[in-house]
Amino acid sequence: MCTVRRLAWGPTEPPTIPGNYLAQFIWLVMGPVSVLRSRSLVRPVSVRDNAMKLLFEFVSTYCTGLFAGAALYVTLVEHPARLECGTELAVAEFAPSYRRGAVIQALLAALAFLAAVAAWVTDSKSAWLLGAILIVAVIPFTLLAILPTNKKLLTPPLDRNSDSARQLLIRWGRLHLVRTLLSLMAFAVFPGRSSRSNEPDLNTAGPKH
Repeated sequence: MCTVRRLAWGPTEPPTIPGNYLAQFIWLVMGPVSVLRSRSLVRPVSVRDNAMKLLFEFVSTYCTGLFAGAALYVTLVEHPARLECGTELAVAEFAPSYRRGAVIQALLAALAFLAAVAAWVTDSKSAWLLGAILIVAVIPFTLLAILPTNKKLLTPPLDRNSDSARQLLIRWGRLHLVRTLLSLMAFAVFPGRSSRSNEPDLNTAGPKH
């Protein structure tokens, strides 16, 4: 006999807060996922299920760690060094750096999110869902908050030696710091849950005879 727990995540309508695109994005992604998780809770956990859960936990932690490490390096090392080289050189270096980094960051964030959600679906602790939300939040934040600044920095008519160009670089650094903090918080959640993921759930474990 297996224990079926009530599904906590189950909104039937998307959030209606005007302009809250992040909340709507999370609802659209997590709505179907909650259905899959409710089905996974009604069957016993096998050795294969446990192995898959550990794999998902490893992939999500690994990808989030890579993302957070790269983002922290940019925040503490690359971007400050870029600014010290002068505005013109900093703007010139920004274009190839952005082009290479965008692909890697998007891929790592997507893989970390999908793996964390998969770990949560396979009956891991709810902290994996929290970590998944934190790491996937960098994607809409990048598109809504950072991308407009990126476009201005990459515009050919921009005077690379102007004060406006330098202000754009400073603004980009501050926005990127938010992305760094989100990934670091997600990374802090994942290893903490992984080390305790095999502990029994006191809320659902029954008496042993």
